[in-house]
Amino acid sequence: MSRFTAHVSAILLLCLLLVPPALAEGAPSPHKILFVPLDDRPVNADFVRQLGKIAGVQLMMPPREMLSAAGNGNGVEQLWTWAEKNAGGAEALVLSLDALLYGGLVPSRTHNYGEETLEARVRKIKELKKSARGPVYAFISIMRTPQYNTDAEEPPYYGRYGADIFHIARLMDRLQAGVAGDGEREQLAALKGKVPEEFWNDYVGRRTLNHRLTVEVLGLVEEGVIDTLVIGRDDSAPFGFTRMEQRHLEQEIAARHIAGRVYSFAGLDECGAVLLTRAVNRLNDYTPRVYVEYGTSGGERIVPLYEDIPLEENVAQHVLSAGGILVNVREAADLLLVVNTPEGAVGEAARQDPRNYNRRLAGWLENLVRKGRDVALADVAYANGADSGLMTDLAGRGVLSRLAGYSGWNTAGNTIGLSLAQGMLYSYAAGHDSPSGWREEHKKALLTRLLEDWGYQAVIRPKLTGRFLGGRGASTRLVTWLEAEVKQDILTRLNRFAGENLRDFGGPVRVSGVDLPWHRLFDLSLTIELPPPRDVEPGLRH
Repeated sequence: MSRFTAHVSAILLLCLLLVPPALAEGAPSPHKILFVPLDDRPVNADFVRQLGKIAGVQLMMPPREMLSAAGNGNGVEQLWTWAEKNAGGAEALVLSLDALLYGGLVPSRTHNYGEETLEARVRKIKELKKSARGPVYAFISIMRTPQYNTDAEEPPYYGRYGADIFHIARLMDRLQAGVAGDGEREQLAALKGKVPEEFWNDYVGRRTLNHRLTVEVLGLVEEGVIDTLVIGRDDSAPFGFTRMEQRHLEQEIAARHIAGRVYSFAGLDECGAVLLTRAVNRLNDYTPRVYVEYGTSGGERIVPLYEDIPLEENVAQHVLSAGGILVNVREAADLLLVVNTPEGAVGEAARQDPRNYNRRLAGWLENLVRKGRDVALADVAYANGADSGLMTDLAGRGVLSRLAGYSGWNTAGNTIGLSLAQGMLYSYAAGHDSPSGWREEHKKALLTRLLEDWGYQAVIRPKLTGRFLGGRGASTRLVTWLEAEVKQDILTRLNRFAGENLRDFGGPVRVSGVDLPWHRLFDLSLTIELPPPRDVEPGLRH
């Protein structure tokens, strides 16, 4: 061998030795999933991105400014251009059809698009399917009918006539169902006379158009263009427009024989997280087995605030939508979903008494995590925030850092979907050879929910609405000069809260930044700094 040949051989050998083992073994690149969120609110975009990091997938999302422009009615076509350009590089597509058809959730309630424009957008979904290298998972909403007067996210007239419109629809549905009581027909006639005809026609016309488009989307499921569709029922009630439209959609689903590919549940903002989890589970060939435990006797039969079905039915639809199955034996489950239900009706978190909580459930949860079980906690005892008494007890027991998932955000359906998604992704990552760093991402996601759903929604925000808004709702828009003061106040309070309540995460948890991206108290964005890594505690699987 010549000196030159020997020299080259030595260099090549050195290069091989320096190649990281993962590359030398041909480690697969992360799965790529294209995701078009419902809008740019943190729970719909940022938190789903956090879940993608737990799963170790490369999540392809439109830029925030593009989502914002679409939500303002100026960028829907740019959103389509982005999706069409990137669909071919993804192994799965998770699509908000409200974003792609109307620009987002709020525009779906207020838009003035013509039928021809919207039908053309529905047809464009077929082109995305042709470009995609894998399945298309999509979600769409049934337009909500709030029970109260509000024009924050509805047409302007809903601020004066919203409650009347809701009650008209509720009475219409009760009459159609044959369950109306004495005098309800007369109440309906009186209410109809209160709402100006032009406003009623505008509202019902938009609902009818949106509903017709959803029926067309069912046709895409029938054709195989959409592999799985979730229909989210946003802010619903047992009687009203939502239930009337849902019944018609159920008839269409049965007639088209697509029941196994279409799911519907009470909730909407969790749909992106749920379908991302389904996509990841399918890519991993993983069907998580979920055992559900309710905190109170009969808790599964509760119909929570802002929803139209019992918890048991809603939980089942969320589990199936996320790609899991329900099991009846606790020992056979990959994930235990514990649902913190109240003794009576679901109340508002801002009006809770922290002394009244389920102490038995706290002890049972501690026992489960110390046995090493993967437990996700869906905290639905209250709407719009956590059960503070239960959470304080769990913090004292050192349980919080050991949860596989947690949520107490907004409605029960939102809470179920967010906690379930994180729990499923955790259960796979903990039991398989997952990318390094996933535990830190899990911890960030868990802290995001604990800080926002408990610290902010249940504890801090009620104080802020009284101090800064005079008791007006959290969707009230903040003026610019006030917003800076509010954000600093939130930052100070959250860090104090973390220091007092989140002590079992291996060191001090610090919130280094907060934002109110929609310039209101309802939506919060957090920047969290984790304490240095520590050894895994008993109750967390390696």
